[in-house]
Amino acid sequence: MQFDLVINDGKIVNEESVFVADIGIKDGKIHTVAKNIDPSSASKRINASNKYVLPGVIDVHTHLRDLGRSNWGTFESETRAALAGGVTTVLDMPNNIPPAIDIDSCKLRIDVGQKKTYINLGFVAGAGIENISEIPRIGASGLVFAFKSFMRKPPGLEREKEFTGTLAEDDGIFHAVAKQVAKTNMPYLIHCESAQIVGFEANRLMIEGRNDLSAYEESKPQIIESLGVARALEVSGVTEAKLHICHMSAERSVIMTRWAKKQGRRITAETCGNHVFFTIDQLARLGHYAKISPPLRKASDIEALWEGLLDDTIDCIVSDHAPFGADDVDAGKNNIWQGTAGWPGIEVLLPQILSYVKKGLIDLNFVVRKMAINPAKHAGLYPAKGQIRPGSDADITIIDPNLEWSVDIDKLETMGKDTAFYYDKLRLTGKATATIVNGIVAMQDGNILTKPGSGKVILKKNLAA
Repeated sequence: MQFDLVINDGKIVNEESVFVADIGIKDGKIHTVAKNIDPSSASKRINASNKYVLPGVIDVHTHLRDLGRSNWGTFESETRAALAGGVTTVLDMPNNIPPAIDIDSCKLRIDVGQKKTYINLGFVAGAGIENISEIPRIGASGLVFAFKSFMRKPPGLEREKEFTGTLAEDDGIFHAVAKQVAKTNMPYLIHCESAQIVGFEANRLMIEGRNDLSAYEESKPQIIESLGVARALEVSGVTEAKLHICHMSAERSVIMTRWAKKQGRRITAETCGNHVFFTIDQLARLGHYAKISPPLRKASDIEALWEGLLDDTIDCIVSDHAPFGADDVDAGKNNIWQGTAGWPGIEVLLPQILSYVKKGLIDLNFVVRKMAINPAKHAGLYPAKGQIRPGSDADITIIDPNLEWSVDIDKLETMGKDTAFYYDKLRLTGKATATIVNGIVAMQDGNILTKPGSGKVILKKNLAA
């Protein structure tokens, strides 16, 4: 056999095992996993001795911004950032300009994304009252992997256009939309919040003249998320929608989701690298630069999130990658209510979690489950992705879990790096040293080796075929 690529002597990490073997890759697929594959049998070779070889990291929650917000990020810049961080596949959320809420807008994002992406790129469609009749058609088209609704849109910055067809702020609308999503049997992603409580608290604090980070945090107590989770659990239970709870951040949300799973509910959940890594107390000094939605919380919440991850209440770890322009973030410098809320975290996501391997809290099998296998299953990509076995796609992340390094935000690939001060000089242990996408070595030792469009847009209909 003449391989396109051979990876020699790596420690291969799957769901429950770690073993030393070689990998032979042909035509974008893993062909052979065995010992002593002759390196001369390949056009290219990677010596992975003393490195760990993982299934490619899959991030099922990103905001890549193209088309109408290309000043914040593009398919090119943000998938390049993903590649640098060891991520081989992402799902892009629907709140864009134009929003992905009908077949034409989904096709537009697919066409533009294919010309620019460095990695595997899939899409999520919006679900709201404006496009409720389109939901079954979008599901049948096979263009997307999931639907998403927001229980509340972010105020300010004239962002209404982004959220058209994605809102379920009213329980009546939420129930009606969920019934349509349930018909598709596709995951239904929910950004869980109580719009009423947030609106009331924010208005109260603004009247009091409170306009700093602590006021923003106070406007979003745990109950705004846990109440949203409770609504989502009840509506999904009645409609049988395949619920996926986005970016869980609060202890009460973990408790309720754990209970629901024990009842046999069809639920998955995610949390973010930043929410299990930073407390608000650690970053309060950064003021408006630490504004994120949902907000960073207390150490007790981080402890609850880790407990939820370890007992499988929480299935996936994601970035919720959300770059913004510096001017839009800095609009909150003197008035927290005016600035955007979101962080570009995809390049640092894997190293954040690998740092907990070094601390002994988790092992690399855990990392593979939460960042490759479970995300692949959630999106319907498994077993083509999420594992290292013959026949699977050759998406591979090679890591050095012992590499100690500091983040230099000036060297980040994301367009949002100018506001990423929470990462600057951050000491981390563990990093991707090579990223293989569809059998091609796309990043090695920090160098991007491929070009825009070298990745592939993935469609549910093609995967099923």
